[in-house]
Amino acid sequence: MTKAVQLIDHLKRELNSRGLTYAKLAVAIGMSEASVKRIFAERNMSLERLDKILKATGIELSELTSQFDREHKRLTQLTVKQEAQVVDDPKLFLAAVCALNLMTYDEILATYSLSPAELVGLLVRLDKLGFIDPLADNRFKLNVARTFTWIPNGPIMQAFKNNAADFFDSELAL
Repeated sequence: MTKAVQLIDHLKRELNSRGLTYAKLAVAIGMSEASVKRIFAERNMSLERLDKILKATGIELSELTSQFDREHKRLTQLTVKQEAQVVDDPKLFLAAVCALNLMTYDEILATYSLSPAELVGLLVRLDKLGFIDPLADNRFKLNVARTFTWIPNGPIMQAFKNNAADFFDSELAL
């Protein structure tokens, strides 16, 4: 994978982490949404276009290029002890799953019964685990590799296995 393709992939993830959709980006840079989608799907854009996108979104080029060095440092798995910490606290596990699903701070607050202070505390704990990187304004960036997996037969998988019977015995299962 070329550095140019990696840069576009990093830009795409950064846009996603900021809640910027292709539609919003298209309006900001004066293009159609279809054209923006094509640019990102083909992973090909001019430096002029890249500069226009960065200016419109307030993203610094250094934010994207600094990720080249950090890419190989992303988590591929938690330790057994870390997984046990996550699974032992249902709210921490919820926050981790929300982060994995690229939900924003505001989306998590709107969806679940957590106070802002409680959610900040959970995010601090995920930061200490190396699971996320905190950003300004209650934003955060997921710090796991694309190949991230839970430990086979580790604490999280064991918790799912132990609770699967309860789920299938409930009235929800048809």
